[in-house]
Amino acid sequence: MSKEDSYIQTWSGKQFKPFNIKEEDICIADIAHGLSLICRYTGQINNFYSVGQHSCYIHDYAPMELKAWGLLHDASEAYLTDINRPTKQYLTEYLALEHNLMSIIAKKYNLAGEMPQTIKNLDMAILNNEKEALFTTQLDWNIPNWKLDELVIEYWPPERAEKEFLDRFSRLY
Repeated sequence: MSKEDSYIQTWSGKQFKPFNIKEEDICIADIAHGLSLICRYTGQINNFYSVGQHSCYIHDYAPMELKAWGLLHDASEAYLTDINRPTKQYLTEYLALEHNLMSIIAKKYNLAGEMPQTIKNLDMAILNNEKEALFTTQLDWNIPNWKLDELVIEYWPPERAEKEFLDRFSRLY
């Protein structure tokens, strides 16, 4: 099978071709389901905590006009998986795939332009909340020390993360 024809099977039964992405192959049910089952921080945390739940938190703290960006900011990970930050920065082909996929997702869901800096900043702030809540040992990650004082991280099972994600999406679209 050629690179362009290779695919993953999605939860809804679609063929998703990472090197030949078509907008019609992107499905919000696949995004919500996939993200609800992917554990943040390569699973090196106290309990299961999904990318889907993380995305819900970003949505909840984003300004109204950026809530869709907040919810979908990691949507590419439903198809390409989550790769830890120290590794990801050196995987140039992966970064190109991710950028291309996020551009297609943004187009499909009418997200204007590139991911807004406000969402990137919110992602960084929530990272600190997650670090404090999800890790027993607190190492210095050499990141800005922003956080959201009012956010309390819980542990949702995947089924709840998927439902919460889809509920938020249905309110937006």
